[in-house]
Amino acid sequence: MDSMMSSRRRELKVFKKLEKRTHELRLLSQTDFAGDVPNFNNLIQAKDQSLKISRKLRRLRTQRMRRPYVIVSLNKIGNDGVTKEDIAQLIHYTVLRAVGKPRWITVHLDRAILQTIVIRIDGLDSSQNNDANRTFINKFFKEEIPLVSSTNDRSDFWRCIFNVPSTSYQRFRDYLENNDDPATSFAGGARAQFILTLHDMIEFAFPLASTFCVNKNACPLIIPTKKHYSSISDHSPLFSLDCEMCETEDGVSELTRISLVNEEGKILMDTLVKPLNRVTNYVTEFSGITKEMLDPIDIRLEDVQRAIGRLLPEDAILVGHSLEFDLRALRMFHPYCIDVSLCFNLTGVSKRRSSLKTLTRIFLNRSIQDGVGHCSVQDAVAALDLAKLKLSKGLQFGNVILGWSYDGWILTNIPTRSSDGLLKRKRLDDDPNSAPFAKKSDSSSVRSLTEDCVCKKCGRNLKVPCNVANCRCYPSEETMCVVCCWPCLPLNANCSGEKCSWSKVFQNITDIAQSKPLTSYLSGQNRKSFLCVIEDGKSYFEESDVAKYLVPAHSMEDVNNQLKGSILEHNLVLLEWKNSDEGSDNRSDIYADELVRTVVGSASRNSLIILVCSCSVRSSCYVAVKQS
Repeated sequence: MDSMMSSRRRELKVFKKLEKRTHELRLLSQTDFAGDVPNFNNLIQAKDQSLKISRKLRRLRTQRMRRPYVIVSLNKIGNDGVTKEDIAQLIHYTVLRAVGKPRWITVHLDRAILQTIVIRIDGLDSSQNNDANRTFINKFFKEEIPLVSSTNDRSDFWRCIFNVPSTSYQRFRDYLENNDDPATSFAGGARAQFILTLHDMIEFAFPLASTFCVNKNACPLIIPTKKHYSSISDHSPLFSLDCEMCETEDGVSELTRISLVNEEGKILMDTLVKPLNRVTNYVTEFSGITKEMLDPIDIRLEDVQRAIGRLLPEDAILVGHSLEFDLRALRMFHPYCIDVSLCFNLTGVSKRRSSLKTLTRIFLNRSIQDGVGHCSVQDAVAALDLAKLKLSKGLQFGNVILGWSYDGWILTNIPTRSSDGLLKRKRLDDDPNSAPFAKKSDSSSVRSLTEDCVCKKCGRNLKVPCNVANCRCYPSEETMCVVCCWPCLPLNANCSGEKCSWSKVFQNITDIAQSKPLTSYLSGQNRKSFLCVIEDGKSYFEESDVAKYLVPAHSMEDVNNQLKGSILEHNLVLLEWKNSDEGSDNRSDIYADELVRTVVGSASRNSLIILVCSCSVRSSCYVAVKQS
């Protein structure tokens, strides 16, 4: 009898280990393994499955050898402490990727986080920390993080976690599900079919005006190019835009040069711009900008924004390549855009874009960005010519997704030669009859820094040093700098077109619900699940196959039995423990330490553990990653 019991215990131990490895494999691979569910009826099959799963685990563990870790930066949120919204943002970011990165904490290698576990202990006074009774907590967590007093309200705390704030982009998506796209609704004529839809702008993260953001304080200041817009037609003018950026100490890209060209190729604006923050990388190999060029400049981003607002009419169509980066650098929003990186597609994948250099070489028979020089005017002109070509040839031209044949067009339009039975494309640089732009720049033709052309009003130098030979930026007709010219420019309002109610569209978007239930983000292609072990937990969500609820246990022994077999199954675990021994600090500390030890021990490696100690005297938070 004893031998049978002993044999059964060994079998259960094998099954238990297999189940744990199966759950870890699911977390590591971020997929479901229905075929790897332990077979509790056959010990031989279970051992065979365990061997296979162990091999897969070794491979996946090797791939994830780099370990995530956290760095707390409380100086970025003020001296009051961390709020419940800050904690919720950390949870929503690591589990769902549905919100932006939290400012108060940095999770390095955050994509290696397999689980996020939140433990809230109510009634535990963190100011009475007895090191002898909190040995595990003090060893596992390195830093105590103060919380604001509002986190003491447990209902508000959990409600904040169970409701995920909708980003501006998400609310735009929700609006477009039930409404026509305003970018196409306000467009008419042949040019309208080339305009980016609002859906396209959202997918490629074009900047939205700050007045339309959900959380204006969290958004960088983005202003619209015009106060009012008119509907577009075939007579709406094109304006090609290209910007150069640098990296600054805030870790963002800031504008250093802007070039704006009208439909006839006339340069309306070409100026260097002084970034607001200290430059850490001029990115000279791509931008052509150097420290010596920017040092004497006093033109700022605000000057450029004012000038653009005057130059563009209400039905202007902006043209460019990867325009979202230029508009982000300008911190401006414009509703009518033609992006040649999206109009042309040579890859067959909608989000894989060909470079401007490639498109210009293939379709315009010109060479730009050849390594000797780089000029934003040249890039703006190239984008403009590509847009004109696209408008003349039609929507299908240059886009393999729409059925255009790249191979057929190459054979017809690009010089080729036969060698060993194979057609090879002839290098354009070797063709003496190719366009002059296809030839590489001659440094002897580079414009000198001393070639001055000054503003007739203030004396600022109008010419930007250029390393590109025979560049189109040479014959600029500018007579005044950006700072002096914009007050003299007309408002350039186009009253002939029908006024568009863009403000009404955005008002409708701001009326959309500002948050969504946590459970709405869990289902989908990357299936995730969460476990809730809190009082009245079902009042916050509806239980489903991805959302599981357990009634909290009231003894530490029951908690251990309840959690050890459940935690590894879920990507998010929410756990609450109420301290019923407030008069006994030692017992509270011992229970809390034992609870955290149990949870961390049952969690997967690379789990983010968040401990919240709530008390009327002082509340604190602790964050750490389980490394092994």
